[in-house]
Amino acid sequence: MSVPEEKARRVFSEKFGGDPEIAVFSPGRVNLIGEHTDYNAGYVLPMALPLITVIVGSRRDDEKICLVTTAEGADEPHKVEFVAPSRDNPLVPGTPKWANYPKGVIQHYR
Repeated sequence: MSVPEEKARRVFSEKFGGDPEIAVFSPGRVNLIGEHTDYNAGYVLPMALPLITVIVGSRRDDEKICLVTTAEGADEPHKVEFVAPSRDNPLVPGTPKWANYPKGVIQHYR
């Protein structure tokens, strides 16, 4: 298990009182040329970064979603809760700003 995954699992256990059911990772990258063209049949020259995103989580029995960040320098609060989006109640951007990224993904895949 990687150090970032160990940290994410530990924080999850501290905040929610149990072990996460799933852990996923995404490597960091930067495009030297061709920003946002690779998925439009264009060319890119990407370079890997020594950064990763780690997400751990578990299902809930209610409609609430709770997000916690451990990112250094993230705006407060570091923990947010909101109701899962529906057709009549979409998620909207707000504060803290770091939560808008996962909110956008949640809204898209609701």
